[in-house]
Amino acid sequence: MCVFILGRHLWSTLNISGISMRSYLALAYLITFGSIVGYTAYIWLLKNADATLVSTYAFVNPVVAVLLGWLLVGEQLTLNTLIAAVIIIGVVVLATLFRSKPQPAVTQAALDIQPQQQSIH
Repeated sequence: MCVFILGRHLWSTLNISGISMRSYLALAYLITFGSIVGYTAYIWLLKNADATLVSTYAFVNPVVAVLLGWLLVGEQLTLNTLIAAVIIIGVVVLATLFRSKPQPAVTQAALDIQPQQQSIH
């Protein structure tokens, strides 16, 4: 109930004319590249690459975001942040290098090829 009341209050105080063109462009950029292009690329990768390799994006994205924040808007990089980034990248490298190889599936044709055992009566 509190969330609903807070949401109504926020919407009632929203001033559309106060939103800058830069904010609208940033929203359009996030919708286009962050959602549409990103999701399409992710689905394509799931169909064309190993799922273990594709899933590594979830670990690398935060590191890329921190580095872009530092590079583009001057956010501070602390020693803890750098250590965490190195650990994350190391784990992704290990997961990629030592991922299990898929086992070949046994097909019905392979089962039919197996020699038939004959019973002796």
